Amino acid sequence: MSDKSRPQLSFPCHFQPPSGTDKPIPHVESGTAACGLNCQVCRLHIQGVCSSCGSGTSQAARDKLEAQVRLFGQGCSVLVCATNRQVAYCMRDCDDFPCDVFRSGPFPLSEGFLTMQARRREKAGIEQQAGWPETTPDFWERLDERTPGDVMAASGAIRNQAGGYTLQCLNETWSIDPASRQILKREGAFGGEWDRQVPFLILVYLALARDEALSGELIPPRDLQPGQDFFRGKYSLNTTELEARFGRDKAAFERVGLSLGGRRLDLADAAFRLHVFPRLAVDFLLWTADEEFPARVNLLLDRRLLRHYPFDAAAVALNLLIQRLLATT
Repeated sequence: MSDKSRPQLSFPCHFQPPSGTDKPIPHVESGTAACGLNCQVCRLHIQGVCSSCGSGTSQAARDKLEAQVRLFGQGCSVLVCATNRQVAYCMRDCDDFPCDVFRSGPFPLSEGFLTMQARRREKAGIEQQAGWPETTPDFWERLDERTPGDVMAASGAIRNQAGGYTLQCLNETWSIDPASRQILKREGAFGGEWDRQVPFLILVYLALARDEALSGELIPPRDLQPGQDFFRGKYSLNTTELEARFGRDKAAFERVGLSLGGRRLDLADAAFRLHVFPRLAVDFLLWTADEEFPARVNLLLDRRLLRHYPFDAAAVALNLLIQRLLATT
């Protein structure tokens, strides 16, 4: 299905998966475990209560096994098998699937798994936690309180003929209709999880951005607020997969960045700048691996970013952007 014939994504920012999008995402999400469970759609993972096992070839899998042995005295038999055999995803990569390891349990989707979910949800009070869907109306109301002139001056959005706004996001065009409280993707390739979450991030941006100039000085995220590194724990920026995929292929790194509307920079071994929103620029810098040092990817953000965007939303946007880069071929 071509991009032109694909149905427009239309949903009122309540985190409902886009309908009518049958094109598969070309890269496995980092939250997919070796057994095939996708942690990205698990509420425990989204709320930061539980980490993903990762693929059987990942460091995340080894870390998860160590934690399981420490806490429970043994690791998940499926993850142990996949890690020992260096199988990334059992259903895709293993000729023996389905095997007795899956049938004997206790994971995945066994009574043990379901009991664990119930126990941890109750302990975390996760059903009662207010998340983005619950706070969405508040941001629409904040946007309604702003004049169109204020919104455009602060965000870089432009007024469209329907009385709403048009906003550039990477190389995509999104329209925002405050009257119907809908955010639609008008131009741009299918983006998977990116398409599902970006509407809320757009709403926060339009509601909170200020009419102030950026500094033009891009710095490491940890330096945005002196003495306070916000981007830690569940807000950490996960560059490990970028380093694994592009650590020895700077040409592919640049090609992916430029395909999303990036601008090449003369920094590191390869670098480009992307604009998530007009006032949310991020530089991606790659140092390729050599005989002495492993590959490294760093991100740089404008010094005044937090004047326009809250750090938690920025962290979500940046990690989504990293996944978007990984999913782009």
